[in-house]
Amino acid sequence: MENGFIAYLQQLEFLLFFSGYALLYILIINISETRKYTSLFFQTLIRSLPLCYALAGSLYLGLLLKNIYPVYTIGNLSQKLQYPLLTIWGLLSLLCWIPLFRKKGVYSFLHSLLFFFLFVKGIIHFSTGQSADKQMVRNHLTMYTLSLLLYLVLLILMTSLSYFRKKKLF
Repeated sequence: MENGFIAYLQQLEFLLFFSGYALLYILIINISETRKYTSLFFQTLIRSLPLCYALAGSLYLGLLLKNIYPVYTIGNLSQKLQYPLLTIWGLLSLLCWIPLFRKKGVYSFLHSLLFFFLFVKGIIHFSTGQSADKQMVRNHLTMYTLSLLLYLVLLILMTSLSYFRKKKLF
């Protein structure tokens, strides 16, 4: 049962670090397209989105490294990971630090869609189950809400850093 519990916790980690980005991306792109002339503020927000995604991927990498501490070996890592392919897919978000991928924000959006679909699949799966699964639905929704809040904080941080850099305040 512990293995199943650890796997469930890793699913919640994926939801927290990656699933909220798709909704935030769509909202910002749609709001900016409704304006006739995209303001400098929205241009900065759009440029900051892939950086937010890369920063969330870096935070996820930090969590992975914390989880395998103090023995940093491939064997320990493979023993702790229940979903190695999803973990590798999540770590690919670090590519958004590279200017080639950062300039095309749609890449980060497409990357995050897998985790968004996993969230939707989990909600549908747990909603159609017994009443004991209602707590799992609540957990998924809580993690998704926290993911949205994480990305809002990261977006504010990255936009502020961009603003301060342009004003040469640091």
